[in-house]
Amino acid sequence: MKVLLFAGTSEGRKIASTLSNLNIDATVCVATDYGADILSDITNINLIEKRQDQNDIENLLEIHDIVIDATHPYALDISNNILKANEVKQKKYYRIIREFVELDNAIFFDDYSQLTHYLNENDGNALVTTGSKAIIPYTLVNDYKERLFFRVLPMIASLEQCYRYGIKGSHIIAMQGPFSIDLNKALLKQYNCQYLISKNTGKSGGMEEKLQATKEMDIKLLIVSLEQEQGYRIDDMIEILENI
Repeated sequence: MKVLLFAGTSEGRKIASTLSNLNIDATVCVATDYGADILSDITNINLIEKRQDQNDIENLLEIHDIVIDATHPYALDISNNILKANEVKQKKYYRIIREFVELDNAIFFDDYSQLTHYLNENDGNALVTTGSKAIIPYTLVNDYKERLFFRVLPMIASLEQCYRYGIKGSHIIAMQGPFSIDLNKALLKQYNCQYLISKNTGKSGGMEEKLQATKEMDIKLLIVSLEQEQGYRIDDMIEILENI
């Protein structure tokens, strides 16, 4: 039995560790240095660091029996490529989903266009935690270089993306999570923010800590929405692997 795992998340790390511990023949794919770093201490796996298109994935599926998609819930391109490749190769497929947090005090937006319109209609600074890949829509926000503070992964690519759109170092927070409630509150206070902007990244993505921080500071939580996916929870996936 050979398993092909697409990782780059905390769930991906847990599954990779399980595959290693169970001595299951596994290939683990990540797209970035960061994704590789979080797997660096896991042995007994074949690690591939490369952005995979549909053709690449089809080639990998030729020699694997199971494919597991444990990529980020908002990494839609790679998930679509995995699905399309598997439609061709017809291997056993598992999509890992996160436990989403009930956000009872949030304002939801269907897309970035709605979000930027809201920010242009309302004054105040914002802590942006939606990642460096989503910076372009924020350039449509009035005075975005002054009002917005971007928390991104401490990667060269993330910083280059910020600089490309004129975001100064004083408005870049390059940090790797997890982030506690107190750290979220400290950043919101430091930059005098009236908003925290996030995707609903689930419990494992630090959503509970963001939610509680905004509640305690009476700050608006702005969420770019994503419909809940169908799939397998991390504990269910580990149980499946343990019984292969």
